[in-house]
Amino acid sequence: GLSDVQQKRVLDALGEVREHYARTFDTDVDQRVNWIHTQGELGRVVDAATAAHATPQQLEDALLASMFSDSLKTKANFTTHHLDGELSAERILKEQLGGDFTPERLNGILHAIKEHQIAPPSFMSMIYGMEIKGSFTREGKELTDADNAALKSLLGKIADPFHAAHADA
Repeated sequence: GLSDVQQKRVLDALGEVREHYARTFDTDVDQRVNWIHTQGELGRVVDAATAAHATPQQLEDALLASMFSDSLKTKANFTTHHLDGELSAERILKEQLGGDFTPERLNGILHAIKEHQIAPPSFMSMIYGMEIKGSFTREGKELTDADNAALKSLLGKIADPFHAAHADA
């Protein structure tokens, strides 16, 4: 149901994402897998949009957000890759503004990318916990009882993001 303009915008953006992956295939073995992962996510977006009877605009926005959310993921930025993807999306999609592709829509796409995290949430909670504890260790510091309590609370919220008390907080 995408218009010709929407199809072109999605495919042009996907071409940019693909080019990034292709430029790094020889220097980062994970990028071939990331490209395959991105393709699979796009398929799931189409399936979910179809099941939800999404409008063409909603489908386009979801496709754009999905393709950029993992577009710059490496081992070095694993926990923050979506933020790099957001910057890339902003740079590339800003050039597409006009007509019904408004700054408000672009902001919505960027917001969706910022909210991206890999699943399941309990896995991300474990990853972030290891990163935070590791940062203390690398600095030669120990977590205090208060630090441990705050970290436990934070990781619990990451592990169960849809729990009403966490969402309301």
